[in-house]
Amino acid sequence: MFYGVKSISLCGMPHSIKFVKQIVVRAMKPQSVVCQHKNRILYKEGLELSSCNKENFYTEKFLRSDKIILSMRVYNEKLYVHHYSTPHTLSMYDMNGRLINTWAHNDTNGAMTAYGCKMSFLGDQIATANISRCCITLYKLNGEVIRNVPCYIITKKSRITLCHGNDDSVIIADDKRSKVSKLNLRTEKIEWESSEVDKPRCVSRYREDLVLVANSKSVSALDLQTGNFTVYFQMSSLYSYLEVHVFY
Repeated sequence: MFYGVKSISLCGMPHSIKFVKQIVVRAMKPQSVVCQHKNRILYKEGLELSSCNKENFYTEKFLRSDKIILSMRVYNEKLYVHHYSTPHTLSMYDMNGRLINTWAHNDTNGAMTAYGCKMSFLGDQIATANISRCCITLYKLNGEVIRNVPCYIITKKSRITLCHGNDDSVIIADDKRSKVSKLNLRTEKIEWESSEVDKPRCVSRYREDLVLVANSKSVSALDLQTGNFTVYFQMSSLYSYLEVHVFY
């Protein structure tokens, strides 16, 4: 699992979270953008992506971007990156940092630059938040638009993060509304909504039955099917928890 402001902290998993180790990053103000590829962690420092080995902490530069990186995920040995520009773009790289493809994501909203991930994978589809259009845009892996899924809880002032839920749903956290919601992409309906976590900054699936939700002070677990509160973890007051991931 990852938490961070100026460091990467690896912790044990629920229901007994405990600190394992910490990796200090060089950037003065690193953004909370991180993902895993096998035994290494990719994370953002300014306009650069760095790679850190989880075992020996060996760190090296991975690639440099000329745009702000909002989100990144590895899927099928490809790195997908969501860039902030006008409009936003999505790019696909191989795992050596070479650009394969890039396409426009028709969103121009700047509120998305705050906190956690805005992109997730559901099988061979990419689900990406689109604040300007108040929807979730679904893409094929080659960038072809499948459809836009309207979502009434997304507004032009939303600051949301998301992760995959079931095969046909995503979990959306909105720190402006202090809500976590499960959106069914097939029916376009909200299956549940939770107010258990104040100003949620990120969400991540854990196991088959839980969603981890982090705000600036804690990590909570919600039931994936119902949204019911399951367990709460008060974390160190020394850190602000901007993003949480499950690493295997």
